[in-house]
Amino acid sequence: MIKGCSKKIYHVRNASSKYFEEVYFVLKDGISVPCEGSSSSSLAEEAERIIKEAGVLLNNAKPNRSSPTSRLRCFLVGVFTSSAILGIISLLLTIQ
Repeated sequence: MIKGCSKKIYHVRNASSKYFEEVYFVLKDGISVPCEGSSSSSLAEEAERIIKEAGVLLNNAKPNRSSPTSRLRCFLVGVFTSSAILGIISLLLTIQ
């Protein structure tokens, strides 16, 4: 349980991004939160920059799709490995 912990959070609503509706930033110690409505704040500019960069990263991200041959290869490795393990176990049981 944490007692006495205080973090300042900067909340951005209606972010200019097609991916994010709302964004929460946890501020470092010593950073003051500007009053709501002050758009010329360096904190607001930094938040918008980070949101735009995150959108660019999401656009450039490649989906994690494996090819059918790699899935077949993994399946066959699993089959052969489990067959080998079962063969060794049955061999050990017949020796005793």
